Amino acid sequence: MSPDDTRPMEGGWNLAKTPASAGTAENREAMAELESIGYLGGVNPVPNESGVTVNDPGRAGPGLNLFVSGHDSVAYLMDMAGNVLHTWSHPYAGLWPDANLPKDPARAFMWRRVALLPNGDLVAIHEGLGMLRLDKDSRLLWARPNRAHHDLEILGDGRVLTLTRKARMHPLFSDKDPILEDFVSLISPDGEELARVSVLEALLKDGFPFLREETLEYFRSTARNLPIQERGDILHTNTVEWVDSRLAGRVPGVRPGNVLVACLKIGRTLVLDLETGSVVWVLAPRFQPLHHPTVLDNGNILLLQNTWRPGKSAVFEVDPGTGETVWSFTADDAPGGDFYTEFCGACYRLSNGNTLVAESNAGRAFEITPDKQVVWSFSNPHRAGDARQFIATIFDLMRLESPGVPWLEKTPPPGVSAR
Repeated sequence: MSPDDTRPMEGGWNLAKTPASAGTAENREAMAELESIGYLGGVNPVPNESGVTVNDPGRAGPGLNLFVSGHDSVAYLMDMAGNVLHTWSHPYAGLWPDANLPKDPARAFMWRRVALLPNGDLVAIHEGLGMLRLDKDSRLLWARPNRAHHDLEILGDGRVLTLTRKARMHPLFSDKDPILEDFVSLISPDGEELARVSVLEALLKDGFPFLREETLEYFRSTARNLPIQERGDILHTNTVEWVDSRLAGRVPGVRPGNVLVACLKIGRTLVLDLETGSVVWVLAPRFQPLHHPTVLDNGNILLLQNTWRPGKSAVFEVDPGTGETVWSFTADDAPGGDFYTEFCGACYRLSNGNTLVAESNAGRAFEITPDKQVVWSFSNPHRAGDARQFIATIFDLMRLESPGVPWLEKTPPPGVSAR
């Protein structure tokens, strides 16, 4: 998807009205806990390697790497050798003093995902809490406590497509425990919400009744055994992507202006029509749990399955029309069988045909050729945990293949690492 494509907003969007968070004081406390769930900054032990460990310039795709790390609210722009060219940062403390949000959230002070604008501005998400925009010098332009989470995409006209959420009581699930309702939200360039559509209500409609049953079955069979902080997270929607002609031309019922989303808990990749608030298409195979399905230039879908086998992750390229896997990279293909991220993760197809993978929990990112050879690899030099005992999670690492960065005034000398 070209970053300078202008995507018009479809005319039928409505600002969804979320039912009030009514209930007992115990209900309200449970809702607050549910809304504040996030991720730890690191969970895996520190490896022996650090920084760029593999770099084959002849086969790796050129460009710059933009990544976010679990040790702090910071983003780095790094060249292929691991030299840091630019950073953005802003402390969480004091962003939203009147929003009744956690003052020092142990699981959300870091940035979950960021997106870069052509002028060097950066939009970042504090998981489940809010979103902010900085200029190239990290000056705060705006911050909104909109409960944004997991993913965002900057559209050609500067608007931001993202996911938001709200805890509420829902009679279909429980009269005692709240659930998290996920929304696809459209945000103005100034940070104001223009419209939102409920992912949950779209799944509960009659168009694809199996989605309703899968959601209810997950809540009945699995969620009830989880702690209250996780029990109501019944969908865990973690991806949002604007649909253009690449997918619309491949499957019936899908048109440009729809939105692709992924629901981890039920293992579904689906497309929403934002005018009707309905599901219009579902990828036939379930990949449970999954992250980051994205439409490729050939119209196929690339996605990461966190637990392909116990302790093993995989990346699949799937034909959306037939549901067949046309390419894959599994832990069995990785050197030493070492590829696993229980949470998070991302995957990107580069213009040279290689695939870039963020193996989040491992604090690692790597690039592989179509024949599954590792030609670039990076291990996060940052540490997390009270005693710095964990490698910091790489929540996302993306390649800017045509890095138009005229705002980048100077490049540090070789040897300056991402420390």
